[in-house]
Amino acid sequence: MRIAVLIEDRCKPNSNAFDYLKKWAGSCGGECIQVIGDKCKILESACPPCIVRAKHCPDDAVIIINLPAELDTDMVHRYSLNGFRLFKLPTPSKDSVVGILGP
Repeated sequence: MRIAVLIEDRCKPNSNAFDYLKKWAGSCGGECIQVIGDKCKILESACPPCIVRAKHCPDDAVIIINLPAELDTDMVHRYSLNGFRLFKLPTPSKDSVVGILGP
């Protein structure tokens, strides 16, 4: 799985990166690349052609990250859109002790 991470500091209105993404927004018939007002978004479920287009964004405003295969079940928490996810945390059960040790 590949995701595109947009660096917002490099994608301001009137920048080359913003104009490039605005040009390709909605070009695949879906909403993989969105421009809403003066902000751009690249959805996590973007199609492969949109990922390639985002990879060629000027000013290095988009970083493509290859991820290992994602688990389909046991997602416990998600921090934000395209954010970090936690899977398979221990769950407390009645009349037992579950502990996580750390520094």
